[in-house]
Amino acid sequence: MMNDRQHYSTPKPLGEVMSLLERRLETPIVPGELSAWLASASEAFDQVEPLLRAHIEKDHAEQLKEIRNQDAELAHRVSQLREEDARILAEFGVLRQELASLAKQGEQTPVPKSGPAYDAAEKMADRGLKLAVAFRKQEAAIATWFVEAFQRDRGPVD
Repeated sequence: MMNDRQHYSTPKPLGEVMSLLERRLETPIVPGELSAWLASASEAFDQVEPLLRAHIEKDHAEQLKEIRNQDAELAHRVSQLREEDARILAEFGVLRQELASLAKQGEQTPVPKSGPAYDAAEKMADRGLKLAVAFRKQEAAIATWFVEAFQRDRGPVD
């Protein structure tokens, strides 16, 4: 059996770039600095995306398969976890595209020091932070159900 703490924690590079993304999204957008904020946030999204995708598609897939193999009664839970992985990846992709689009608009036309573009960026920052929390919650859920699959008391069957 694998060391569940080692195998089922967020890989360090992903954790580091996810923290970077969160810091950039938490940074207030200073009037007149929207283009720089968007470029900074977009760069962080670009760093996170391949690592996040690989982690979910490879590591989570392996973990969920192992949970299912260890305890068939957790099949419904595994299905829910897979759905959440798909939602996280989809939302991450949508948010990344919206951010890139807004950044491109800002490069093509002058952005006023307040207004709809700032409001849109603020909403994207909030959505990005919620997504980061959802990812951390998903990591904890998978780790919990992995341990549960191996240690679950199944009554007289054990």
